[in-house]
Amino acid sequence: MKFSDLFRDAGTGMLSHTKLWANIGYATLTVAFIKDSWAGGLTDMKIFAYGAVVTGSAAASKLLSMRYGIKPDTKDAANEPGNP
Repeated sequence: MKFSDLFRDAGTGMLSHTKLWANIGYATLTVAFIKDSWAGGLTDMKIFAYGAVVTGSAAASKLLSMRYGIKPDTKDAANEPGNP
């Protein structure tokens, strides 16, 4: 995995604004979480909120892509060139 994979679409190789801003948000939230934990102000509720935001958004994204995403193997073979 290259560093650029964090910001580029896997299918097209172009910059993905969704990936870019999601990773900036995750990094910012992680820095704030570490800073708060270093200062001793970390509570159970903050740990829960951090976990919910990071894992919840990833799970929701995966769920939506599984439900509404287009899989490459689901193309209609009859519409491809060269097939009768």
